[in-house]
Amino acid sequence: MQSWTKYFAIPTALTVVLAVIALSAMACGAATTTDDGSGDWQATTTTEGDRTIVRTTSGSVWGGAAQMVEEAVIGVDVGEEPYMLGRVAAVAASSDRIYVLDASVPVVRVYDMEGQHVQDIGAAGDGPGEFRQPAAMGIGPDGRIYVRDDSQARITIFEPDGTLVETWPLGGGLMLFGMPIVIAHDGTVYSPGRADAGEDFDFSNLRIGMIPRGPEGPSGDALEPPDFGFKTERFEVIARMGDMVNVAMWPVPYWPEEEWVMSPSGAMIAGVSNDYRFEIHYPDGRVTVVEKEWQPVPLEADEAEWHRSDTTAEIRGMSPDWIWDGPGLPAVKPSFERLGADQSGRIWVLRAGPGVYNPECSENPEVDGPPCWTDTPLLDVFDLEGRFLGSVDAPVELDVFDDFFVPPYVEDDLMISVVEDEWGTIQVKRYRLVLPE
Repeated sequence: MQSWTKYFAIPTALTVVLAVIALSAMACGAATTTDDGSGDWQATTTTEGDRTIVRTTSGSVWGGAAQMVEEAVIGVDVGEEPYMLGRVAAVAASSDRIYVLDASVPVVRVYDMEGQHVQDIGAAGDGPGEFRQPAAMGIGPDGRIYVRDDSQARITIFEPDGTLVETWPLGGGLMLFGMPIVIAHDGTVYSPGRADAGEDFDFSNLRIGMIPRGPEGPSGDALEPPDFGFKTERFEVIARMGDMVNVAMWPVPYWPEEEWVMSPSGAMIAGVSNDYRFEIHYPDGRVTVVEKEWQPVPLEADEAEWHRSDTTAEIRGMSPDWIWDGPGLPAVKPSFERLGADQSGRIWVLRAGPGVYNPECSENPEVDGPPCWTDTPLLDVFDLEGRFLGSVDAPVELDVFDDFFVPPYVEDDLMISVVEDEWGTIQVKRYRLVLPE
């Protein structure tokens, strides 16, 4: 999936970038009940002008839950170098190839659909076709491979066989490190940033978007998500590194967040996770508001206490004297954790289900090891018109709630995802999405 992301403070970067999003008032109009004849999906639809509200009341188009069937695995703890994955920054696929951007090497590893290594693209360095800090990757409609290097502030383009095509500068404006790029179906390349951020820019009022890029750098105005004015709960953390002082706005676990993502179709999908509701803003100005009934998931006391201790340990790694003097954790988990948009015009809503305790973990958050609590992944899928297609039974290993989550690549029934096994080995898996009969 090319364009899944989470917009909050990245702990490894002491300067935080926030997108400010919240929900606006809904227009009213005549309500109708819709049944498209596929499965048991039932919804009410309200339209006024260019704004439509689609509220799923029961059932789904698929008529049941889809399954993720594992078909290939790439990645070993010990073995040949191309199969020992390090810091995977992005994954993508074509009709017969799987692409893995391993920033620890750094190269693009290329495998066939069975997981056999075919070739490497790029190398470490600053010359043409080389990388220093590659952070994002996408495949264009023509099969070309686009790799954004945040340290070099450029996008390098390769032919499918690995031949270097050209290099584009990211150009002026504020650039956001670590976030995915989106290649639209028309071939336009978008990378996140803020085109009008000057020297006196106020980060507290930061509005970010997806900026089209070309051979000369930015090639048009940023496409922005809607501004809903939502404020979430965060800690202000001051960290000192020598003579440098940095301020990070650290998220409080499980508080509702603003979420947005750009679809390769050009639509912007945005919502606030204090309710199961998000908006689809189409390029032609139309808006569809998607709503669905949901059952809040409680945040259990032991689970909350571990997250509190873990967050405290992480922040003290930057600011040793820090104490938790802000808000506590909420009683329930948010309606969703992430929004995703795949290559086939579908919207994925990733929700945090009940927590699962790992008895093999260390209760001391300062000791490296697996987390004591992980969230059961709950996945709901909609189409770009707001219809609820159905849920997906995802394996627990699909850790979609990790702060350093790598967006999966999803097209039709193909999913390429980065996972970590119980021993900490990084793997890339190919799944097949199987719909209910």
